[in-house]
Amino acid sequence: ATTVSVNYAIDANRQLVRNEKLLEFAEETLHIQHYIVIQQEKYWQTHLGIAQQTADKLSEGDRKLQLEMYRLLGMADMSSNYDAKMFQVAWNIAVDEYGNNSPEALILETQIAVKRMDSDREGLPKKLHELSKRWQGGTPKQHAEFLRLIAFGQLASSDTLTREEGNANTREAILISQKHLGPEETVSLLSRQVWSNVFIDGSITALDASIELYESKIKPLIDSEYAPSEWASLRRQILIAVVYLSRGQAGSGVQRVDDIDTAIAMNEYIVETLIEKTGDGYNSVWQVMNNLAICYALKADILEERGDVTQATELKKQGAAIWLRIFQQVYFKLEDDDLVRGWYSASFRHYLPELAPSDEDLDAWLLQVGNLPKRTQK
Repeated sequence: ATTVSVNYAIDANRQLVRNEKLLEFAEETLHIQHYIVIQQEKYWQTHLGIAQQTADKLSEGDRKLQLEMYRLLGMADMSSNYDAKMFQVAWNIAVDEYGNNSPEALILETQIAVKRMDSDREGLPKKLHELSKRWQGGTPKQHAEFLRLIAFGQLASSDTLTREEGNANTREAILISQKHLGPEETVSLLSRQVWSNVFIDGSITALDASIELYESKIKPLIDSEYAPSEWASLRRQILIAVVYLSRGQAGSGVQRVDDIDTAIAMNEYIVETLIEKTGDGYNSVWQVMNNLAICYALKADILEERGDVTQATELKKQGAAIWLRIFQQVYFKLEDDDLVRGWYSASFRHYLPELAPSDEDLDAWLLQVGNLPKRTQK
């Protein structure tokens, strides 16, 4: 009995040390990745290489711990030239440790396929179908994660039947999540359905379904677990604000006005909260600011239709001021800002063509207000 107790104590201590190493790795190696990628992506590859060395050192020959660390690295990598190298290393370890058709290996193989889907969208449905047939066993958490990943790829498809399969897999994952896992996993699955409805389908019917899904299922779960200002809640608020904005653009009459007003209120709160948390020098904040500026421009159009030119003009000025603030931040934060600034410029010129500056005028303004060196002409 003493021997058994000692062995249990040793095993428990090993697990504690293992968890402490994982925590140390996540906190010290990964917590700054978001800011590196957002501000200076070229430094991310250097940081990623250092993180790999840290993972190998902390795992000290513990292949299963090394596997978990490389999975964390794969999930953290947001660089634009993403090629799933970290997931590939993790998959190799999983195959060696657990086998090719193990839940651990299949989840990673699916993550690699989904992360690389932009380069093989046509072949992805077939790959996901093949992976689904190989799945056997696994814990409820592993099964829900596997189904979530399969559905993620399927819901991004332009093929209606493939998206229906994704919805079916999402529903099955939600049932598992509700029975065995926490609300965050359930909310993540539901949010993915909303994402597909908005950005892949885009019809009024899909937008209506997304709002109903948010109000009846997602929001109650979020409200019960998180404060409105927590990032887990803000992420979903950003998404549903886009839904209201999209329905406001596509709708008409009183519903259109109500939807745009709702989107304005939500985006104003999100922008204010994000700036309090991080400042406004990040692309994630600029995206919400861009959405808010679009809302102001759309509301101005409605007011002009009603003959309220004064208030419409004021809203247009507010929208223009937001876009100019974005441009100034982009200019300060990024060395090569043409792609990012071009996207926001396109939005500005589309919604407020009478106020949006030309590239030449914008450069002149930025040089004046920022006292910056002249941009290299391309």
